[in-house]
Amino acid sequence: MRQGRTITSTDFMKRPLWFNALNRAWAVTYRFGSGPSLNKDELIKAARHESGLHDLGKDFWDEPLDKLIYSLNHDAR
Repeated sequence: MRQGRTITSTDFMKRPLWFNALNRAWAVTYRFGSGPSLNKDELIKAARHESGLHDLGKDFWDEPLDKLIYSLNHDAR
């Protein structure tokens, strides 16, 4: 790691021009209903498939997961 350089939080917001252009182009299609949407059952199914685990433990994480998914689907940009 280079010494003497200070990293700030704004350094993480810098993205390549092609990435910004792709995001802008995709954002235009949102009004046609192509925005991303998360579904809890699909996420759990994918997690079980990827991990090989079927028992995810007690349901204490169920309500927070619902709130997170709702927020990502409705509030996040």
